[in-house]
Amino acid sequence: MNIFIPKRIHEQIKDELDKSWNVVHELDKEVEVFVGMASQINKNLEKLKNLKYILLITAGYDTLDISYLSKHGIRLTNAKDVYSVSIAEMVVAQILNFNKGFETYHYQQEYHIWKSYFNFRDLHGAKVGFIGGGSIAVEILKRLKGFNVTSSVYRRSNEPSLFDETYNTIKGLQKLMAESDYIINSLPLSETTTNLIDKSMFDLMHQDVFYVNVGRGQTHDESYLIKLLKNNKIRGAYLDVFQTEPLEESSPYWAIKNLLITPHNSANTPLPDKILMKLIVNNLNSYLTKNPLINEVKL
Repeated sequence: MNIFIPKRIHEQIKDELDKSWNVVHELDKEVEVFVGMASQINKNLEKLKNLKYILLITAGYDTLDISYLSKHGIRLTNAKDVYSVSIAEMVVAQILNFNKGFETYHYQQEYHIWKSYFNFRDLHGAKVGFIGGGSIAVEILKRLKGFNVTSSVYRRSNEPSLFDETYNTIKGLQKLMAESDYIINSLPLSETTTNLIDKSMFDLMHQDVFYVNVGRGQTHDESYLIKLLKNNKIRGAYLDVFQTEPLEESSPYWAIKNLLITPHNSANTPLPDKILMKLIVNNLNSYLTKNPLINEVKL
């Protein structure tokens, strides 16, 4: 049975792979199982006539042609929950970085400047609003609980959770936008989330808000967010995702002083890699034995 696995991943799991797999590192028409990123397979999807299963190593699958997969009976799993802990730690770190002036004091240390500031602030007692209530939001909230924050979330599910308030309607989202001191967007990309946070939503935020997006850049109005930041209409932001990636050298984002940027790698630590390799091996074994797959996407 032919399986495509990137060399880097194969090196890490080869001793745990069932010997019945015939591993290849080039896509060809005989491949039945694909392990990797959507960008690696998109252009070749229709050529892979024997393809039965796509095992993505990313959480997002919005760039795949889901209708094609459904029509041809191709199964799909993603890496949901794999990166949540590392992303959560990065978000909390960036909030504290901005609140406490770490970059300012590091600059002063480098240039031997002894100067105190009294305009930095505490996270204690803040109101945190989450747009999207998946595992990323949950892991972030777990870490913020120690700061005695209160929380609200906009999500589809109304099941009991760690969040203090749950909203399922646009009116609820508007309330969250208006009342939160920190707004954390971890939405996946879909028809319903594209540009969900538009000008009308952004205008509900108060001037002291700090905005975070670790979901998808297409879920908010980028041009309007840039205006808000450049004109100091909000306190600041941390972005890990953008509509165009890599971020172009000419992008106005680079020059915004009250913005923190990471290049879509907020989860870039060893921990997710270990979790991912275990997930890959488990799902490949389950596929062979016809057992349920972890994180299977309903098509």
